[in-house]
Amino acid sequence: MKGRNILIASCVFPPEPVVSATISFDLANSLVKNNQVTVISPRPTRPFGYNFETVLTDKNRAFNHVVVNSYTNPKSKVLLRFYESYSLGKHIVRYIKENKHKIDIVYINSWPLASQYLIVKACKKLNIETVIHIQDIYPETLINKLPVLKSFFHSLLLPIDKYILKNASRIVTISSGMKNYLLRTRNLEEKRVKVVYNWQNIKQSSSISQENELFTFVYLGSLSPSAQIESIIEAFGELKSKKAKLIIAGSGSDEEKLKAISSNYLETKIEFIPAPSDQVVNIQSKANVLVLSLRDGVGKIALPSKLVSYMFSKKPILSIVEKDCDIEKIIIEADCGWVVRKNAKEDIKSTMLELIDINSNILIKKGEKAETFATNNLSREVNLEKLSKIFNEY
Repeated sequence: MKGRNILIASCVFPPEPVVSATISFDLANSLVKNNQVTVISPRPTRPFGYNFETVLTDKNRAFNHVVVNSYTNPKSKVLLRFYESYSLGKHIVRYIKENKHKIDIVYINSWPLASQYLIVKACKKLNIETVIHIQDIYPETLINKLPVLKSFFHSLLLPIDKYILKNASRIVTISSGMKNYLLRTRNLEEKRVKVVYNWQNIKQSSSISQENELFTFVYLGSLSPSAQIESIIEAFGELKSKKAKLIIAGSGSDEEKLKAISSNYLETKIEFIPAPSDQVVNIQSKANVLVLSLRDGVGKIALPSKLVSYMFSKKPILSIVEKDCDIEKIIIEADCGWVVRKNAKEDIKSTMLELIDINSNILIKKGEKAETFATNNLSREVNLEKLSKIFNEY
């Protein structure tokens, strides 16, 4: 028997084509070289509507995989999502208690907050070390979606999150902004909090340039309130340019609202298209410039995975975000695009107008810089090594 016994508790896992699933899978394959590794996860359900029956699953794995029959709810309903998290946590805790003498460390990449709380509490009682990976900060993320319930969520959920983070052995965040926010608001020891960027597979994310009849801006991702996509549509629509078009690729709760806004600009070409995971590379290849926008308050506590995908696509980026967030810092450091404040519509318009007539060589160079920065800082190789090293501290 070799190394330590590590349990990877993951809310998603391949064949689910989502970032957290990839992270848990890659980590399992990395750690199993020197440890005994077991992955525990629910049945695959993400994204909603994905046909998992047509996906072949690799059975030749060096780690053990336990699939629990917990309640699942891929649709975005707050109460049902909470019960999904609770149900998964109960199943994982039952497994931990039944196998407590064969588990040294639990890596938690699970739904907030119920499952995280249950797992951390059980492991603390059993003296099992925990590494928790924070993809979104709760209750803040929930408040951004439902601001009218801010007071209720803060009073009910913030103490739960503080308990989870205070009692986890190690905490992994996906950006320096997220780390600093948690240190400040949860009163954590800095040495327990590590930053590891989410990664993308370089080969999957590299896209091929193509010539466009019209200069093409592309937003690709979730059509949700936190993305603040209306600022993109309104600025582009007011340009009334005959030389450019805007593609909004994706789906989400704001889709009908955004289509209604775009209908106010009939003189411009605004196109909505679906964005299945197997078409991401092709969609990004349509862009002259990729566009990213976030609502104020979101950018300082999160780093969207689309930024990594954008950079590996070798395309320049126009970001519409708040000041001093990680997105701004990365784009400026990499010199791979332009940053405009979300509430500065005239600046957004003037930047778009400038880009429509910009020398194509400038776009090419900034795209190349994006890919170089991503390879050196945001790649799977760099960040998987960082994440795996955390387990060597025990």
